[in-house]
Amino acid sequence: MQAPTIDFRGDTKLKVGSPLPPGDKHAVSVYIPTWKDTVAWARRDPGLIAQLKTGYPRFFVPLVVNQLAERLLEWAFCNRTPNTLTSELSTLLSTTGRAAILLPAGHHAGMCQRYLDAQNMGTTFVLRVDFNNGTHIMKTPEKICTLNEIYAVVYPPELAKDAKAFWQHTGFGVSSRRATSWLEDAPFLNQDSSSSETDLLNQEAEAAKLVVQQRIADLLSTETNSLDADDIFLYPSGMSAIAHTADTVRHFTTHTKRTVAIFGFLYVDTFKVLSKIYGFDCKLYGAAPSDLEELEADLANGLQLSALFTEFPGNPLLGSVDLERLHTLAAEHEFLFVVDDTVATSVNVELVSYCDIVCTSLTKMFSGSCNVMGGSIALNPQSRLFSTMKDLLKEGFTDTYFPMDAIVMEKNSADFEERVITASQNAERAADTLRGHASVDQVYYPKGNPTQDIYEKYKRPGEGYGYLLSIRFKTPEAAIAFHDALDVAKGPSLGTNFTLCCAYTLFAHYSELEWAAKFDVVEHLVRISVGIESQESLDIIVRTALDAAAQAGKDNKEHGHINGKLHSYTVRTLAKMTINTVDHSGEPEPNLAGNNTNTINANANATTQDEIITPAPSPAPSILTHSSSSGAPPASPATSIHSEGSSIWTIAWSDEMQKPSSSQRCATRWVPRVLPPVMLALVGYATYDVIVYCCVEYLVKQERKVAAAVVLIAFYAIFFILMTASYLRCFLTIQFNAGFVPWTADREAVEQARNERLSNGGDVESLSWAPPDTNPDSPGLEAFYSKDVFICESDGMPKWCSECRSWKPDRAHHSSEYGRCVYKMDHVCPWMGGIISETSFNFFVQFTVYCACYCAVVLGANGYVFVLRQHNGLSVDARLIVGLALGGLFGLFAVTMASTALRFAFQNITNIDLFRKNQTFRLAVWVPNSTQPTERFATITYPLTLPGEPPRTPIPARFRSVDQSDGAASVTDRMAARDEQAKRTFAILQTEPGENPWHIGYRKNFTSVMGDSVIEWLLPIRHSPCTRHDNMVSDYEFGPLVEELKKRYGLVGGDPEKEATETTSN
Repeated sequence: MQAPTIDFRGDTKLKVGSPLPPGDKHAVSVYIPTWKDTVAWARRDPGLIAQLKTGYPRFFVPLVVNQLAERLLEWAFCNRTPNTLTSELSTLLSTTGRAAILLPAGHHAGMCQRYLDAQNMGTTFVLRVDFNNGTHIMKTPEKICTLNEIYAVVYPPELAKDAKAFWQHTGFGVSSRRATSWLEDAPFLNQDSSSSETDLLNQEAEAAKLVVQQRIADLLSTETNSLDADDIFLYPSGMSAIAHTADTVRHFTTHTKRTVAIFGFLYVDTFKVLSKIYGFDCKLYGAAPSDLEELEADLANGLQLSALFTEFPGNPLLGSVDLERLHTLAAEHEFLFVVDDTVATSVNVELVSYCDIVCTSLTKMFSGSCNVMGGSIALNPQSRLFSTMKDLLKEGFTDTYFPMDAIVMEKNSADFEERVITASQNAERAADTLRGHASVDQVYYPKGNPTQDIYEKYKRPGEGYGYLLSIRFKTPEAAIAFHDALDVAKGPSLGTNFTLCCAYTLFAHYSELEWAAKFDVVEHLVRISVGIESQESLDIIVRTALDAAAQAGKDNKEHGHINGKLHSYTVRTLAKMTINTVDHSGEPEPNLAGNNTNTINANANATTQDEIITPAPSPAPSILTHSSSSGAPPASPATSIHSEGSSIWTIAWSDEMQKPSSSQRCATRWVPRVLPPVMLALVGYATYDVIVYCCVEYLVKQERKVAAAVVLIAFYAIFFILMTASYLRCFLTIQFNAGFVPWTADREAVEQARNERLSNGGDVESLSWAPPDTNPDSPGLEAFYSKDVFICESDGMPKWCSECRSWKPDRAHHSSEYGRCVYKMDHVCPWMGGIISETSFNFFVQFTVYCACYCAVVLGANGYVFVLRQHNGLSVDARLIVGLALGGLFGLFAVTMASTALRFAFQNITNIDLFRKNQTFRLAVWVPNSTQPTERFATITYPLTLPGEPPRTPIPARFRSVDQSDGAASVTDRMAARDEQAKRTFAILQTEPGENPWHIGYRKNFTSVMGDSVIEWLLPIRHSPCTRHDNMVSDYEFGPLVEELKKRYGLVGGDPEKEATETTSN
């Protein structure tokens, strides 16, 4: 095994901002050694920024690439001729702040030009630069890539941000080795250049690429599924592989099938290249079992996907998703299933048989040396789409992998399998050591993870659980002390031969700490990519750092915490601090490396999950140069928070908030308008069929069976009236009292402004992402903690709807079709013209039951006449066939709907609950204020206080004897007593999967929906009792599960109301 590992212990020469590996001009990481340095980086501290000398190549354009771009532009301008450049383009080329993005292939340059022109039409052009001194304007995209050509997309300063986005999201840019080769060997740039051995280099590179392809194919293959080298496609970066996959997905799209699903907490640029570069509608899902059930429900309800992307396992919490179930869904619903296996590696897991495509970032552990980029696409030979995908990839393939990069990658990856085994063993041992320490709250690693059984389903026999792990400490101080004392490399990226540690959340989600914490990606999460050092040395390093963490925990046991957990408002305030540091003038902060685009604008929180942008340390011109013009429009606060580096989730719920597609919105608008008239027509025909044809014309006039006709007409009339009445009551309720959760004043103002703008002919932009209201007096918050039980998040706060900008009541769900939260939402019913919710569900139940009975009468009448005609030897009338078909088909549908609706009523569930049948709930349960948190549950006390606000003084024992005179001391004590009495402490308890906390017994379930009397059950008179929300205990009555949860968590002894009474009694 190679040993390019780096011993960082006691290294005093390695300074902040140094490249990792040290001294390597092609390094793909940067050294940021302390927690303080990481915070400074996240806050864009000029002092720290000035020290950074390198970064990840897709985020930090290498200096040598900057230099080449500037040289090419200067040379093109100085050697321009009327035949090569028009006067307009010459003017653009000579403009101050001119810039260019360098790409290796003509069609990539054309794609970049189209992307930039979409932002500012007609201001860009492409220079095709020949190695041997030739420059031409590229008028049409050329699908070609040779070592002798580079394509420079030249653009004005105002497009610098967009050019940087294209460079970052696609991974198409030229590499540092290609730029170095041109600067050293291009004759027109270097008079001292020597003849390069291009042909020999190409031959060696081709051989190296073939070796890499075969290596990947062999590692991915299984006993029953063998891959060949030509099933593997190589690209210059992992994102380039994703981008080319996305390009291929376009061939599977139609005007009704443009949606791509993102399943799990994926790498941010995967989302961006799909949505921003290729224009897909992206639908986001979490990675929990309930999210898989939601996906299944969406597909069953008509969602059409072109593709689904996921990672195995996820990063940074290392959870695993059930690929087999997703693969089955992909086959059933005919979409492409793409899996990124970078973290797991093909050494540890067998994934290729459970997807259509495996994408891998070869930059990570496959290389391991942290000095070369690469990516791959592998096709599953057993996929139903194998031949089609292979033909499409071959047709669209252009080899842009620079020969020297390929040669380095081949050499680095020669011992890939051995290194993965060693790193996985080291990581497993480190995880075991960490889990046993008192300062550690949780270790995130596939082994010991709640989804370990899913991971092991795909794990190769005898192999490991990967090299990546994350740690959540019990206190922030312990996390910081551990991080700083861990004597290894510190910086972004992962999958290096040397152990690499980072303060993950500060790198990836500094501007959205509160949001990330909701997904258990807490502020003080420490992520370690374990290397191939000796286990003994790693043991010493880890144990030494744990000792530091333990000592820090003793020294600052209570600092920064509430009830043993990280104070959620501390997280929120830090996020606000980030927002407050934004320079709203729209200009870069001063002293941040001048005009270099690698400089981090305060508006661009350009952190992504593993990599960062860093500035060039010298005044050398950049290929991505910001204009210093003061004419730039000021950035709004909304755009200040959401930028190129925000996480996938923040992007999706901000300026790119997930909305239904245009076709879905059109269907939502028109189907409820069309179906009710269709129903009216069908009922009209059924009325004619039963009364006129069956009863009057046949039974009375021909058969003289008047009594039978009267009975049928009576039954028909009864159920017709009941069905019509319940339908109208349900329809009108939906139109005028749909069960929407009222908007706050802030949201009302936003909607009013949007409506005014729309009425004036203006464009209405999507809603920006709104974080939870951090004010302890947030409107609506008291309505939750004044109850005894409510549904909450993991931090004890109620659920928040970012689009409605309000706290979500229990059992409320946000409808993307209507843009509102809905009380006890069941489903959108096109037959009823809208949303079935708590206000209309009992009428819906009545309608489905009466509709089933009505259809039975229609079917019975037609069936009776049919039998009589057969008995009398008469031919079958076509009207009978239509009547039987209508009664039978709609009757079957109505019976199914009625039985389902009744089941929901008796079980006190909704359609959403059914689709998420294995979901768990977190309940905030009122407990005595003296209740202390344990390892099994956390607590939270309301009203909340903001960080820095002095805590209210506890009521002293002497309070009971306080003088009730009007003195100042007595007034103060009485106010303290009032405040103390207002305090309410809640334990945060979690149900088991599938448990229904609102199950109160079948009879009570039924009456809570249908009403208390038989009359209410039969007639559409009143709304459901559950709509009253007048219970002081909870919004909806909870069942015995709450008391059972208290017993499970050891909370059966205390009576909070009694304690509160005793506190203020005499």
